[in-house]
Amino acid sequence: MFRVHGSINKFSIHFLIDTGATSVAMSSVEAKRMGLKYKKGTPMHSSTASGIAKGYALTLDEVKIGHIKIYNVNAVILEGFFPTEVLLGQSFLSRIHMVRDGDKMKLRKKF
Repeated sequence: MFRVHGSINKFSIHFLIDTGATSVAMSSVEAKRMGLKYKKGTPMHSSTASGIAKGYALTLDEVKIGHIKIYNVNAVILEGFFPTEVLLGQSFLSRIHMVRDGDKMKLRKKF
C-alpha cells in the first residue's frame, strides 16, 4: 500500500493509492470536511468490499499530487464513515504514469 499527500480543490488531503478503485472515492464525512457539495452530484450505488453503498458521483475540479495537477476528475462520495481514507483511484491514476521501485512509487504526468 502506498500513501501520498496531495490536495482536492486546493484542500490538503492524504490519499491511499488504490489501483483497484474505479475513481477517487471518499466518505461523506470527509467530503463534508472539505466543503464539497456532494449531494448536488448524481445519486448512485457502489459495490464496495463491505457490500453495496449509497453515494453520489461528481467531478472534482482539481486533484494534485506534488507537481502533478489533473483537472475534472471523477469521484464517488459514499454515505457514512467509509472508506476511512480518501482513495486515489483510476479516474486519476489512469491519467498518469506509475512506476513501482521497491518500496517507492514514482508518479509522472502522461502529457
